[in-house]
Amino acid sequence: ILDNDEKLFDRVDACVIDEKYVYFISRGTLSICTISDSRQVTEIGSVSGLGSTRDMAFTKDQKALVVTSRRNGVYIVDISDPTNPTVLSHYDSLEYSTGLDINGNYAFICSRWFGVEIVDISDLRNPQYVSSLNGENEYQDCFFDSGFVYVGVYNGKRIDVWDVRN
Repeated sequence: ILDNDEKLFDRVDACVIDEKYVYFISRGTLSICTISDSRQVTEIGSVSGLGSTRDMAFTKDQKALVVTSRRNGVYIVDISDPTNPTVLSHYDSLEYSTGLDINGNYAFICSRWFGVEIVDISDLRNPQYVSSLNGENEYQDCFFDSGFVYVGVYNGKRIDVWDVRN
């Protein structure tokens, strides 16, 4: 990814967008960028020190991002001021946190061999463990839809489906 013809990122772990900005995580840094009509990327804000970043998703109000960071757990970053993103809190996951998805006030965090943690993020400054979906597989990523969590099993090369309506 280039910024004014110079390399801005040599590796991108994940990327999400909203109406105005593009958010990248790369090598422990969350960067917030604008993209001009000519497709020029310009970084306007960043926060570093997030460890071995892997994935991210918006909270339901889209004023924060939940970022998984492998052996560093999970960070919740306030992005309400895109020029000055700040870490609101840290959640120490059970094991290496990789993929995630969010539904309402709940984050579903893949913790490799420990399954998928369900974390209440209604208070972004104080995320709380609720439950976990435990399988005997290495879970890498997940997706929530209509009361079910679809989980990618790394070594098994399959999808496990969990009913989380209750």
